[in-house]
Amino acid sequence: MLKPQSLRNFIVDSCQELRREPANLQMHIESGNVIGRLTANLGFETQYKLSITVLNYTSHPFTIFLPLMIWLRTNELMLYQNFDKAEDGVKFEIDIMDNDTYDIAIELPLIEAVNILRGEDGTYTMTNRNEPALIGSEGTAALTLLPEDIVLLVNAYGELIRNRAGAQLTPPD
Repeated sequence: MLKPQSLRNFIVDSCQELRREPANLQMHIESGNVIGRLTANLGFETQYKLSITVLNYTSHPFTIFLPLMIWLRTNELMLYQNFDKAEDGVKFEIDIMDNDTYDIAIELPLIEAVNILRGEDGTYTMTNRNEPALIGSEGTAALTLLPEDIVLLVNAYGELIRNRAGAQLTPPD
């Protein structure tokens, strides 16, 4: 399964605090299913719930949510295309430890599909299937966003600024 590690790398690359303390970001997979189809391709699909825990986080929780939502936009399009799944797709809980520290728990559904082809020599080749294109976006490269695309977000919590050290939330003056 490639998505959890990809998401972990993306969040750590996007959050300065987690780059300093990557062990504070924990992930595990639960409630997984393997779904096969009776087709010429021996491939299958895995559907599972990914649980993410961020411990002792002293930045604003939205600095985790922003890279998560950017990653999902590129890597789990079902949550953007299917409104029923999107509305209940990403769940979170936050323990406010004190005025400056949070423990954040996030759950999200992920799907990964694998193509499996048998070669003439009897060996099997497995390749992960790419995400399907976002409906109506054929030929649109702008949907892929990277940590360096997090430039500036101004809201009631301050400014989320991307610099060489990464995204960080700065309190308003």
